[in-house]
Amino acid sequence: MTTAELHEILDDENRKLTADELKEVVYQLKQDAFEIAFHSDNYYIGRYYAGETNAFQICLDLLEHLKGGTR
Repeated sequence: MTTAELHEILDDENRKLTADELKEVVYQLKQDAFEIAFHSDNYYIGRYYAGETNAFQICLDLLEHLKGGTR
């Protein structure tokens, strides 16, 4: 997900996401962090983004417990 795509969502205060749409956004952010974490030549940057990947996964796991969620 590009920064522009993320800001398209965040900057529109009237835009509402369904649970599935939110899961997809978080999944895309997780994938972006994963790519940086495991393709970075810098150990510390890689570890930072590996932590972000874990945080996004926790969010996805919690979203499974959201009432009304279908995934």
